[in-house]
Amino acid sequence: MAIHYKITKYKSLLILSLIFVLIGCQSNNSYSEPHNNSITFITGECFGACPAYKFVLPIKGNAIFIGEKNVKIIGHSTVAISQKKVIEIYDKFLELDFKTKIYNPNLRDLPQKKLIYCNDTISIKGTKNIPKELIFLIKEIENTVNKYVFNK
Repeated sequence: MAIHYKITKYKSLLILSLIFVLIGCQSNNSYSEPHNNSITFITGECFGACPAYKFVLPIKGNAIFIGEKNVKIIGHSTVAISQKKVIEIYDKFLELDFKTKIYNPNLRDLPQKKLIYCNDTISIKGTKNIPKELIFLIKEIENTVNKYVFNK
């Protein structure tokens, strides 16, 4: 009985999270950008060989990878991501605090990384003074790209 309650409670929380994600962001534009109903992760160039790409992760459907520089795949690719992995990433994203949206903007020779959802953009450089939850989320997204895009 206790196990059934925990499973039911978990499913309820998961369903509520998905509803929030699906209806929580309304675009004011008459057109739809890829990131309007998706989490978009962008990692930019540095002075060295840092990978530069864009990864768009919708709540449903396939992800989009756009390799720009210093990656194995250059250009646009569609990638199937397991729904379990998508929900893990969205759950971590929804735990973030959006009070601070720019971290370490003046650091040099580190790639700028951005997380975009609806009209919220979080921009970071490096790892100094960045919440652990945000660092874990970025690592989770980078690991997902490595696994599903680069097959590492």
